[in-house]
Amino acid sequence: LEMSTGNLEPAYAGNSTLAGRLNTSGSANLITFGAGNGWVVIDGNVSQEIIGDASNPPIINNLRLNTTGTYTINGMPLIIGNQVDFIKGIIISNNTNLLIFNDNATILTAPSSLSHVNGPVRKIGNDAFSFPTGNGTVAASISISAPSNVTDHFTAQYFGTVFTATNVNTSLDHVSSQEHWILNRTFGFSNVQVKLSFNSARSGGINNLSDLRVSRYNGTTWESTGNATTTGNVVAGTVESNNVISNFSPFTLGSTTSLNPLPVTLVNFTANKQNENVLVKWSTSNEINNDYFTVEKSYDGINWISIGELNGAENSNGVINYEILDLNAKIGRASC
Repeated sequence: LEMSTGNLEPAYAGNSTLAGRLNTSGSANLITFGAGNGWVVIDGNVSQEIIGDASNPPIINNLRLNTTGTYTINGMPLIIGNQVDFIKGIIISNNTNLLIFNDNATILTAPSSLSHVNGPVRKIGNDAFSFPTGNGTVAASISISAPSNVTDHFTAQYFGTVFTATNVNTSLDHVSSQEHWILNRTFGFSNVQVKLSFNSARSGGINNLSDLRVSRYNGTTWESTGNATTTGNVVAGTVESNNVISNFSPFTLGSTTSLNPLPVTLVNFTANKQNENVLVKWSTSNEINNDYFTVEKSYDGINWISIGELNGAENSNGVINYEILDLNAKIGRASC
C-alpha cells in the first residue's frame, strides 16, 4: 500500500488485513488507521514491515497481530491510538523506530512468548501500564503505576541477558544474571512504582517470594526498592516496589537472601554411562556468589541421595564446564 498526499483514514470502521509491506512515506498529512474504530490486522505469516517518515508518523488506532512472522517498524515511530491485540507475531522496534502507546491506549490480549515487542516501547499519559516487552523468544513485562501528568511518558525495553554489573549493596544478597530491563522516564517529572514480572524458567529459579525484590542499578551498585506485594507463585508472577521511584535506570530481580537461585545460568546438563559408572556433566554461562554445587540422584524420582559436591566459580561471566563421576551407579535419575 503506497500513499502520498491527502487526508487518509484507512480501515476506518472495518478490518483491513495486511499480508505485506505498509508504506506511508511521502504523505503530507497525518494518516490515521481505524479512525472509526476499525482494525489493522497483520496476518502475512512472513517478515512484514511498516515504513514511513519520522516527520509524520502514522497512527494505528487498533492493531491486531495474528501472524507467525515478525512486524518491523522502519523509518519512524509507530503510534497506537487505542489498543493492540497480541495474538501471534513479534513487533520489532528500536530506539529510533519506537512503538508508542498514546494516552489511554491499552492492550487487548496479553503478550506471550508468541506475541510481544522485541525492542523499546513508550507509554504516554497518566495511566498505569504494563509494557509488552520481550526479546523475540520470551515475553517479560515491566509495569508502572499511573504517572501524575497526562503528557509524561516512560520508555521500557527487556534484555534476556545479565547487566554489565552485578555488584550489590547491603540491601541485597544477589541479583539475577538472567535478565534486566531498561526503564527511563523520558519526559516529565512523575514518580511511579515499578513492577517486574518473573518466570522461574526465564528468570533463573524462584523458590521464595518474600525474599524477592525489585532492584535498581544506581550507577555503582544494585539496590533494593522493596517488595510491596507479589502475585502468582514460584513458577510465575510479579513483584512490585515498595514506594514510588524517582530515579530510573536498569531494573532486575534481586533477593535479600541466598534463596531464589537467580545467579546461576545452566547451559546444559547430561548424564552418560561410562563403563560401570555414570559421568555427569554440566555447564554454566553466569555465576554470581555461587559457592558450590550438590549433585543428587534418585531411583524413584521422589527420594534423592547425594553423589557429591563441586566448588562453584563464585563469580563468572563465561562458560564453565563441570563434571562428576558416580562410582555407585544404578538405574535412576540425577539432578544438579
